[in-house]
Amino acid sequence: MSEIEKLIQTLEEDGIVLLPELLAESELSAMQASFDMELKQPRWNTSSGYQQNEKWRLLLEDVLTLDPAFLTLAIHPLARSIFSQYIGSSYILAEARGWETIATQRDFHGWHNDAWYDTEKVETRPRELKIGYYLTDVETGHFEYIRASHKLRGIPRHWGKHEIAQFSDDIVEVKGKAGSAFIFDTAGIHRQSSPVLTPRRVLLYTYHDSSVPIQEKDMKYGRYHSLLLRASFLGGLSDEERRVLGFGNMDYFTRFERPKRRYPLLHETIRRAMNLRLEWQDIAHETKNIFNGIRRRLRKNQNL
Repeated sequence: MSEIEKLIQTLEEDGIVLLPELLAESELSAMQASFDMELKQPRWNTSSGYQQNEKWRLLLEDVLTLDPAFLTLAIHPLARSIFSQYIGSSYILAEARGWETIATQRDFHGWHNDAWYDTEKVETRPRELKIGYYLTDVETGHFEYIRASHKLRGIPRHWGKHEIAQFSDDIVEVKGKAGSAFIFDTAGIHRQSSPVLTPRRVLLYTYHDSSVPIQEKDMKYGRYHSLLLRASFLGGLSDEERRVLGFGNMDYFTRFERPKRRYPLLHETIRRAMNLRLEWQDIAHETKNIFNGIRRRLRKNQNL
């Protein structure tokens, strides 16, 4: 049995599989440096940076624009072989995100299986995989997965601690050094463990068939939008790699629709504050020009 066959067999049986080293040390270092730079400030107006919609996690969208190594991971041949055999040949990379979890004792990220498809339009749960890649050493706040729980029936939901107690012998703990990678079926029950004693940084790339109808909530907030890519990173891609990245795929393109804002009042307050700042800036600039004009005329009169 080949390495690929063994990995897929484990994934089929357990719903999760640990991967061998995928990237060179230099690629990991480049990813860590660019990721760290983006976390220096929030993303707003003309500034790139992180997004935040919950207290304990910082989100980086569209990480494929940060460094070529992020793209290398997304279309790694080993991972693509697993995806095509497990999901089917029509899968694409639907989402490329990075997260930093702030150190906390709070258990804020409970057990769940991922909701993404429209359960009213799809009877049989479609397959979806995520690849996780640690950018920091992770001993706490690590990923946990209930072995073989991807075989359970039912719609995606959150699971209480009393329900998880029955699976205590089947919890897979994914700890590891920076550069550790794993793939899991999102139908399985999983979570980020608690507490998080040191900040955890991880990449999570999502792969599924884009023709599957997605849930209304994700449509409203513009999730699974077409990937943002940097042209300078895209030389030498094969036809298959371009397909995986969504070249020419219009499934998630929505014309004349704006994603729903999560914090409209806060956004409007900040917008108005920025407009006031620009108004004062413009007034100060014009006032300076007026005084400079007066000084020039006074000097001219003195020289006459």
